[in-house]
Amino acid sequence: MAEQLSPILALFERPNRFIEQLLLVLGRITPSKLSAWFIFRYIPVAVAANLSLKFPAQKVASIADHLPSVYLVDLSLSLNAESARYLLPEISPATSSRIARQLVDQREFVAISRLVAYLAPAAMAHAVYEIQSPSDLLKVAAEIDEKHLLSPAIIGLPSERLGSLLVAAENGAYWQVVFDIVSAMDEATQRQLGERLAEVPAQELTAFLHASLAFGAWPELLRICLDMSEHAQRQLAEKISEQAEDLHLKFMLQAKEQGQMQVLLKLVSAMPMPAQRRLVRMAGRHGIRITSAL
Repeated sequence: MAEQLSPILALFERPNRFIEQLLLVLGRITPSKLSAWFIFRYIPVAVAANLSLKFPAQKVASIADHLPSVYLVDLSLSLNAESARYLLPEISPATSSRIARQLVDQREFVAISRLVAYLAPAAMAHAVYEIQSPSDLLKVAAEIDEKHLLSPAIIGLPSERLGSLLVAAENGAYWQVVFDIVSAMDEATQRQLGERLAEVPAQELTAFLHASLAFGAWPELLRICLDMSEHAQRQLAEKISEQAEDLHLKFMLQAKEQGQMQVLLKLVSAMPMPAQRRLVRMAGRHGIRITSAL
């Protein structure tokens, strides 16, 4: 059959306007599953990429659901994401997952970022979930200018992966990416993130807290913490109280220097009483009086 069709299919490699219009008409009236079967076998990826921009977005998304993952990836690499931004939000979560999985295997981080930036929130979350390596996820995030687009996916990560993301940021020097994502979130999403951070083990928070000081992000994180539910706030405050004395001292000194001491002490007051007493003694040894504030 392929041999019989070959003279016709040769036209698709360099389609003229008539062939293009014929394909567009047939594509609109043919069931998506059958269209996908034909496209995969007979339409070059470059031609399919061009035609997809001229089809209704929902039809393209429906056909994509039935295309093999390898073809989908080649198609996504051929598409100009900016031109395709009207149709990418229609791509289903299942299909976006398949594309992301293949692109991660091929280490195409820039391509993933271009795809993810225009997906619908649910599809984006599914695509990000396929990026199992925290360092790979941060590489993708670094390529996305509009960091707020990542908020739904980051919030949807399980607690253990969120902790791993913080470890990866330290190992790969991606703290600026992490803080850019946090800054781009609205207040409600930041509060959600704070509630999630309260579930992360204390040892995985250490580098994150040090980085917040180094990058000047700690006042924003402190505000988020104080905006959380009382239970989460106490849970996170207790884990912060378990950190080494040198970290506590750095927070105290910066808070004093920047006039943020009263705000910082609100967090201290959420810590267990033994920890509060220990911090009072530590502050006193360094000439910082905080007893009256507590």
